[in-house]
Amino acid sequence: MRERVRRHRAERPETWTTVEPGPDVLRAIQADGPGSDGILLDCLTLYVSRLLVSGYGELEVARQVDGLCLALLDLPQPAVVVTNEVGWGVVPETLMGRLFRDAAGRANQVAADHAHEVVLLVCGLPTVLKKQGIETSRHRSIEQA
Repeated sequence: MRERVRRHRAERPETWTTVEPGPDVLRAIQADGPGSDGILLDCLTLYVSRLLVSGYGELEVARQVDGLCLALLDLPQPAVVVTNEVGWGVVPETLMGRLFRDAAGRANQVAADHAHEVVLLVCGLPTVLKKQGIETSRHRSIEQA
């Protein structure tokens, strides 16, 4: 796993700042972002799981993701958010597994609503789902997402 993480980091532009979500992800973005050519948040799914483990409910997670996305949009440089689509598999048997799946799906919807561009990567092949200037979805409130 360490080698995998090292390889992923080596593939990223050196002038970009990689932020891995922790308890103070907003502070890390604001502190590390200035001076870099871009911010890479890796990954939103990990952020969601940390919030759930900390006791946040699904709607609270969506609000935190909304705030995180707004902070990223306020930065002068571009930001990329990596996330995972967890809703395509079997419905989890446990309550926490289902909560995680639902919260991650809602978080992805919130992030996609804020994003200028959304790209789904499957088998190494990118598919553009949303691109700025092309209307692909309607904006929703967090409660509707």
